[in-house]
Amino acid sequence: MSIKKSSVGTGKSVPFATTAPKRKPNRTFHWKSFSIAALRKASYRTPMRNACLKNARVGRNEYLCSHCSVPDSLTKVEQELITQYIKTQTHTKELQLLKDKLTIFGRKDINVDHVVPVVSVTNTQKDQSLDTFAERLYCEVDGLQVLCKPCHTIKTNEEKVLRKSYKDKRNEDVD
Repeated sequence: MSIKKSSVGTGKSVPFATTAPKRKPNRTFHWKSFSIAALRKASYRTPMRNACLKNARVGRNEYLCSHCSVPDSLTKVEQELITQYIKTQTHTKELQLLKDKLTIFGRKDINVDHVVPVVSVTNTQKDQSLDTFAERLYCEVDGLQVLCKPCHTIKTNEEKVLRKSYKDKRNEDVD
């Protein structure tokens, strides 16, 4: 197998340097979609998101789902103990015993979710301004919650159904 030497500076044409990358004709650049993708990517590194994860953490790679992890059968004292732990992040023997009653998830089994959806249920993403999108995306810690993947899927699907029903209703009003 022979290796070709570079012909840079020799005045000779190089076949791979002269061919331009193929582009689809009439392709337009969508600034809003590009901006939304960049904002979402940056939102994964915000201090609010990290604080939300920290509040749900009960141990190394152990997190509570804000919807299903704490059973209703816990006493008020046990619920207060969990609340106190989440606020102070101090381990006690009582908490270690209480962990057996809780449903605990690993980091890969949870999602940080917005309490108020980023894309409004009554509007589509096309109708929403970039400013409104950014304000909803970068909310305070109280506007975020940690959900296990099954609970997050249920919540997301409910929002999709609501969005679709509003869209259908809006289309009927236009006709």
